Amino acid sequence: MRIAVTLTSSLSVGEQYLTLAESFAEQVAARGHGLVFGGTDYGMMKKVADAYLAAGGRDLVGVMSRQLEAVTVGYRAHEGLQTAVWVETMGERKDEILRLADGIVILPGGWGTFDELATFLAAKANKMPGADKPIAFLDGSGFYEKLIAFLDDATGLGFSKIALADIAFRAGDAKEAIVAIESYAKVNLPDKFA
Repeated sequence: MRIAVTLTSSLSVGEQYLTLAESFAEQVAARGHGLVFGGTDYGMMKKVADAYLAAGGRDLVGVMSRQLEAVTVGYRAHEGLQTAVWVETMGERKDEILRLADGIVILPGGWGTFDELATFLAAKANKMPGADKPIAFLDGSGFYEKLIAFLDDATGLGFSKIALADIAFRAGDAKEAIVAIESYAKVNLPDKFA
């Protein structure tokens, strides 16, 4: 199976976030899975790719956007990619990551990660074709605690019939996140208009 990851590209974060990302990549490789990611050779994405390959990973898939390349200094594909996929727009990039992945793990991140997690969660909640895939927040550091509480409150207030727990798992470590992806059983979500 292929597991996609979304996370920050920044290295200006605490050591615990670097360790969490590398541990995740090592676990993906150790369990024999492919890794789908943003594909680039800088920052945290490079760390994840390097850790995956160093742990024996053999299916590193990068999905990159010409749109982002045009506005990002130093944007280039990681040299260790087994598969490099170039698309035009950031929207196409998210669609392609979702298409290629059997599951998605969300690590701590910034604006790009927030965009991706909202897209993947909303696609699943709205029953979009090809979106019924396991999603796990890898939240060993408590980074997403307030966001998860906010989303739970929104459901409690009636803004959605779909609880976050029905479309995503919360995992405390890398192994737990991957096991949740591996053991996923489809959930029959309610119809939002019924």
